[in-house]
Amino acid sequence: MPAVGRFRVPIALAFLIGGCGSALPAPTSIATPRTTPSPTATAPSPTDRPSVAPAAAFREWTRIDMPDPAPGVYGGGTPSSVVGFKGGYVAAGTVFTDGCDGGDPASRRGVLWTSVDGSSWIIHDPIKAFEHASIGLLTDGSRLVAAGSYALPIPNERIPAVWTSTDGVTWVRTTGDAPSFVAVGGTGFVGAFADDSMPGPGAVRFASSIDGLAWTVTSPSFDVDLRGLAAGTDGAALAIGAVPGPPRADGSPTTDVVIYRSADGTSWTGPETLAHEAMSIALRSQGASFFAIVDMYSQLPNGSIASTSELWRLDPGAGPVVSSIPLGDEEPIDRIWVLGDAVIAGGLTLVGEVANAMLLVSIDGGGTWGRVLYQDAFGGRDNELSGIAQIPNGLLGVGRRWDIESAHPVPQAWISLR
Repeated sequence: MPAVGRFRVPIALAFLIGGCGSALPAPTSIATPRTTPSPTATAPSPTDRPSVAPAAAFREWTRIDMPDPAPGVYGGGTPSSVVGFKGGYVAAGTVFTDGCDGGDPASRRGVLWTSVDGSSWIIHDPIKAFEHASIGLLTDGSRLVAAGSYALPIPNERIPAVWTSTDGVTWVRTTGDAPSFVAVGGTGFVGAFADDSMPGPGAVRFASSIDGLAWTVTSPSFDVDLRGLAAGTDGAALAIGAVPGPPRADGSPTTDVVIYRSADGTSWTGPETLAHEAMSIALRSQGASFFAIVDMYSQLPNGSIASTSELWRLDPGAGPVVSSIPLGDEEPIDRIWVLGDAVIAGGLTLVGEVANAMLLVSIDGGGTWGRVLYQDAFGGRDNELSGIAQIPNGLLGVGRRWDIESAHPVPQAWISLR
């Protein structure tokens, strides 16, 4: 495993950004996403894994095409997050006109979609406030917060940025420095300023805000590669990241997973080391508890590094409890959603020879899991859910699928009733 790398300025909620690859965490946390390889030309051949129990809820899904802000553009423009807001739903994403990871991020722009029922969508593009921006979305119920990055006035640089709106139409951008991570909890917003100017772990300072615009630093600097931030309904918060671990016998570097805890979202303690030879991927709150996805690494006899995904539950004052989530070989999970009594883990699985969406569902707090089996709603190739919100008696997901004919990702919504 390579040495710890810096997390660049966030482009979406701590979940995955659609369009150019896997996006950001969720409606309650925002941070920079990891990317996935570009799709191949191999057509999928659907296969189920009958040894895995089917999901006990949300088994059947319906896929809906959303308006495309960038038809024919390879990077495309697909949603990375979705939230329920004032009786409807708002999704946010980024148009990548610069070839995804290359080019000038100033050419990107944030996009919004709105819907009253999750089935029919209206696109809002262009939006003046989101020119030169990459965004993800969260809400505290009274306001929308778009968090991500802004590419000007410094060319080819992505500067952390936060915008707020009470109606989804008029947006105000913070005039001071913005945090690189944002989460919303029961008592307001929690953020983290992360200095990524140098390779390796950087200086992280935690902050709090009442309105998402004015931020107050509440901690000293911690030297950590921050990977996730979440806040609970009781005001507690948790941050997870990576620090250099002891080198292996051959001298190659390793990373350790560490956490920082806050009982009130302002006073922080840590680091607390939870695992060696590991890397944290995502973090989400469930009341006063938290779920984390962690990749565990091991060195094989031939010197190569193998990894497996684990899902941890972190309760107050306790160490991690590893969930027995059923995963096959080469089935990584990289996002988690907590929606009422349901916990949804998302990742990728091979359908034939093509990576496609994988969803696992728990309705008992992560104790037992079932798989959403392959179905028409995930037909084709490179389906990926990057955000999920609750709807009456169901779930609303957003993300992308790869359109072979136009050779670009197209925005999608999915609905599943309980």
